[in-house]
Amino acid sequence: MKYLNLLLFLCLGFCTQAQSFSVQLSSDSILLGNSFRLNFTIEDSQAEFEAPDFEGMHLISGPNYKSSVQIINGDMKSKKSISFLLRPERIGQFFIPPAYLVDEDLTLETEALELNVYPNPEGIIEGPPVMENNFIFDSFNWPEMPYKMAEPKKKKSKSKKPLRKI
Repeated sequence: MKYLNLLLFLCLGFCTQAQSFSVQLSSDSILLGNSFRLNFTIEDSQAEFEAPDFEGMHLISGPNYKSSVQIINGDMKSKKSISFLLRPERIGQFFIPPAYLVDEDLTLETEALELNVYPNPEGIIEGPPVMENNFIFDSFNWPEMPYKMAEPKKKKSKSKKPLRKI
């Protein structure tokens, strides 16, 4: 009987999908005037995402969604990423509160994050941070453009009458 219970326990463990919910910050310290990316990753869950409050920060872009589904031999795995591009409005230490993933049976939360914003006397502004590298595109040597692209031609109206705004 012990072996039957153990076998049943192991089978149930493999049949259920483990949900995971994580957060990643592109940098934990930046200069004032620069932006950072906050990325949430949800695996094997269809629960509702509740974003944290971004008090003291300017939302540049987001929420931006990226998702994938993989089915191999009837086993389905899903992954969803939700990202935000933010810029702090002042110098200091910021705490980004946890985000929540709310389901009927379970609520998951991420860890709270700390961000330090330092003065920027030289006015150094970097481009938006990139979090994930795409191996296929990064390893490909893109050709240089040997020519300058032509400017699009403006279409001329065939009518001789002037246009009138309505």
